[in-house]
Amino acid sequence: MLLLYAALLVPLAFILMLIRLIQDRRDRGAVFTFVTALSLSEFLYFVLMFIAKHRGFDARMEIIFFLTRGIDAQLRYHIILLNQLGFGIALGRCLFPYFLLCWTVEIVAWLSRRRTRMICLGASVLPVLTLIGYSRPVFEWITALSPVLQKFFVQFSFAWCVAYTLLAVAISLSDVFRTSIRLLRYRHLQWVAIILGFAGIYLLYCRQDPAQAYMFYQDTYMHSLGLWYLSPVMRFPTQLAVLILLLLCTATSTVYMIRVGLWHIRARQEDRTIRQQFNMARHGGNIFVHGIKNQLLSCQAVCRKMEAEARQAQPDLEKLRAEVRRLQDGIDGMTEHVNQLYRSFREPKLLLAATDSRTVIDEAVQLLIKRYPQALVEQTAERNYELMADKAYLSEALCNLLLNGWEAVIAAGRQDQPLRVCCYRSQHYAVIEIADRGNGIPKARQRQIFEPFYTEKNTNQNWGMGLYLSRRIIRQHFGQLEIASQVGEGTVQYVLLPLMNAARPGKEETV
Repeated sequence: MLLLYAALLVPLAFILMLIRLIQDRRDRGAVFTFVTALSLSEFLYFVLMFIAKHRGFDARMEIIFFLTRGIDAQLRYHIILLNQLGFGIALGRCLFPYFLLCWTVEIVAWLSRRRTRMICLGASVLPVLTLIGYSRPVFEWITALSPVLQKFFVQFSFAWCVAYTLLAVAISLSDVFRTSIRLLRYRHLQWVAIILGFAGIYLLYCRQDPAQAYMFYQDTYMHSLGLWYLSPVMRFPTQLAVLILLLLCTATSTVYMIRVGLWHIRARQEDRTIRQQFNMARHGGNIFVHGIKNQLLSCQAVCRKMEAEARQAQPDLEKLRAEVRRLQDGIDGMTEHVNQLYRSFREPKLLLAATDSRTVIDEAVQLLIKRYPQALVEQTAERNYELMADKAYLSEALCNLLLNGWEAVIAAGRQDQPLRVCCYRSQHYAVIEIADRGNGIPKARQRQIFEPFYTEKNTNQNWGMGLYLSRRIIRQHFGQLEIASQVGEGTVQYVLLPLMNAARPGKEETV
């Protein structure tokens, strides 16, 4: 169990570090989170290897440490020098409390950046000196020099490791009481829970000294330090208490690391969504302002012409009437654009009722002809299908698709090629297929065309909202809108609408 926790801790902390660094590359707390978890996992790994090689504990403790006998045997027979085992324990044992303290002072709000650096720099002295002391040549020299000095060195290293850990816990708890805002206090409590989980596990095993690996076969030295988890006479209530404490610490740190990671992911997604919405609104605002500005300038030019004509001794009334009509057309165009923008932001309230596919298509074609009288449409239907739809909104959506198709035909210079509108059944859907012989849409742009305000046409007449509104209306009819296009060949738009039932067959017709 402990080995499983040590194995899961590093990837969880690494993922959390990546998430936080993506949000803010200057977030040093994310780096300290990862190196703290890495040092704790490294320490637990070498402690478990020491336990597996030493043996002598109750069989029930084997489950707490290794879960299975196979893992126990693999660690027990793993070939490693005592020098490597001892220094591996020393490395994790010294680095964890230091990184935990640095991590804690990094996330608290009441310490300045300068004080945080000074604390981290000053606190690094004891870990560096201790690691130098636990290097095998230096430790053997201390042991040969004086057994008293050796014991003092061992006890002092244990003391400062515990002191650093408890100091980190105290600083993190003090920051909770200093925070008066309830939401910030709750968020900081999540970090405190992770720190407490790490510290609890570390304090359970930090009595493990590297000297016990260096002096593996000296039983007197082993018994003088008294490792509780190697006791062969540990009673079941004590084992149960250890298991509960271990489960509590591991569950607390793991659950809250996942929760903090998910919170950062949601925060990043919200930031991305807000940024996209802002960019979309800015782009739409630019298009709106540009279109209205051009039409206002056109209206101003008409007004100047009218004013100049009115100053004549004998004004040409026919000319004035023509300019008035131009002015009225400009005002109508601006009104239509404002209404279109208003409709794009308003959520349509559909009134679904039974209607048929032929009526909807005919109304959409009539709307197209009203806009482009010269448009050619070839309409083919296998049958007339009954739909549950809002006829006005669905006809408007289909008209937007027809407008896109015919404007693509105009852009390609193929006005002699008609739009082909076909209606047929596919499983439980009535499929309305609109095919044009335009220039086609490159694959890189086929997803962008559904974005609001996306257009490559004249922005005085096209706002880039047609496909966006059509797709939204079709989806509110529980349908789908799909695009298939090939550059140079044209585009086919598929509207899939749920069927009520198939009505009477209809003959093929051409308009």
